[in-house]
Amino acid sequence: MHTTLVIGDAHVAPKQSLRRFNALNRFIKRTEPDEVVVIGDWVDMGSLSRFDTVGSKALEGTRIRADIDSGKEALAATFADVRGLPIVFVEGNHEERLERMYDEHPRLAGLADIRAEFAEAAGRNPLTYIPYRSYYTRPNGLAFTHIPHNAMKPIDSVNGARKVLQSAAQSVVYGHTHQLDFATLTRNGAPQIYGLNVGCFIEPRYDPAYMKGKIKDWWRGVVTLTSDAHRPWSGTFRTHSLA
Repeated sequence: MHTTLVIGDAHVAPKQSLRRFNALNRFIKRTEPDEVVVIGDWVDMGSLSRFDTVGSKALEGTRIRADIDSGKEALAATFADVRGLPIVFVEGNHEERLERMYDEHPRLAGLADIRAEFAEAAGRNPLTYIPYRSYYTRPNGLAFTHIPHNAMKPIDSVNGARKVLQSAAQSVVYGHTHQLDFATLTRNGAPQIYGLNVGCFIEPRYDPAYMKGKIKDWWRGVVTLTSDAHRPWSGTFRTHSLA
């Protein structure tokens, strides 16, 4: 059997406590998963909100550096004294903000390289970086992405796991909505497939600025999946609240 630990959206930001990552480190050492998948939006990247006015390269560099350094500190705390654990980092829309910023403002290009810096922060654990909108697919067909997309656009988060499966050809694990949701689907006699939204790993006493005043039905914790490495995933998972 193969165990995958999936870490939902963490939205790490400067000056946040590392308490939850220290707890996650202890959990990893105790349970010894075969791999870890970070499902995206590890960092909040509030410095690159589209609602902010872009400043000078020096100003943006300072703000971006603070955001990325906070994500690196959280990764280092999570995998401290862990060796050889494969990590798959699935890029979320908040990490992808950096590339969009470079596209829209070429003069800011080169301020940071999230892929290289996060790989370094993972220490002696090999980190594979999966670009936004792409999928990490295990040999048994189970796919991981931050936001599932159909042929045209992202599948809107309010529609839930059932809606995701209506456009999916295989079982998919994803994040983005911060909600814990699970669904199954059997289509035209084909094998059953599963959709799982893993919730989030956001500090219990913290909500991102963009959620101010909004009603939230978030689930905060991590999820472990178990599967036969040579057979399709059977939908077996466990939730773990580390608060």
